[in-house]
Amino acid sequence: MNGAGVLNIERGGVKEEGRWVRFWRRQFQPEATRGQTVFDVVFGIVLPILCFIFDPAIFRGNFFGGHALFERIQLPVYAMALIEISALTVWLCAGKRLAHRSAALGGMLYAGALISLLIGIALLPLSLIGILLLGLGLLGFTPFFTALVFFRNGRRAFHLGSETVGGERKLAAMALGLLFVLGLPAAVHVKVSGIAEESIEKILKGDETEAQAAAEQLRFISYFAGTETDKIVWAYHNEQNQVRRDRLARLYFRITGKDIEQRLTFLLD
Repeated sequence: MNGAGVLNIERGGVKEEGRWVRFWRRQFQPEATRGQTVFDVVFGIVLPILCFIFDPAIFRGNFFGGHALFERIQLPVYAMALIEISALTVWLCAGKRLAHRSAALGGMLYAGALISLLIGIALLPLSLIGILLLGLGLLGFTPFFTALVFFRNGRRAFHLGSETVGGERKLAAMALGLLFVLGLPAAVHVKVSGIAEESIEKILKGDETEAQAAAEQLRFISYFAGTETDKIVWAYHNEQNQVRRDRLARLYFRITGKDIEQRLTFLLD
């Protein structure tokens, strides 16, 4: 039988003739078409950056001043996104000139595909609901297209590496790329979280000198410590001593640049 979407079987083999089969096969050919490159730039670089910039309440605090849905993993996600977008940009610009390093780059891009897929799945319920709100939820499906971009480019980079590197070395290089993308952001997240918790502890229980030093340290990572700084707000709310309340309010403003009373009012609502 012939026709779109139909497979011909000849001499025990399968001859691909369906349009659907040919479409997907073209997506993973060794050489990218111009259209695929444009698609990769849009869905692998431009749209992910825009989604992070205009994020209303997923990884950053929402428009109403509350915490984001996944604010606690904001730092590692941002770090992974930075690494992945940089890796994809390097691959799209340099391509075959990176033959000896492309297996490791392939591992990094494979990690990007996995991360994007997991983000897409996590956002799927919100995306489906958001479609009803002027279609804004459609942006929530971007991670699935981004996953496709990273996967096919990772596949191309990995197979290019196999032309210049032996099997075991190729797998080791790919594993190293995966470890770098997943391990480095996780390590940074653990370190920053530890600094934030230690600083908050000194602010709440330390003397004036310790509290001032801790506030100054925390000020530089306050963007990624939103949930931790609310501990200062609750301590202010529960504190009976006016001198200590004033100190907590002053330190909170030093760290966040925001009024502690306004934050407390929001948290109590």
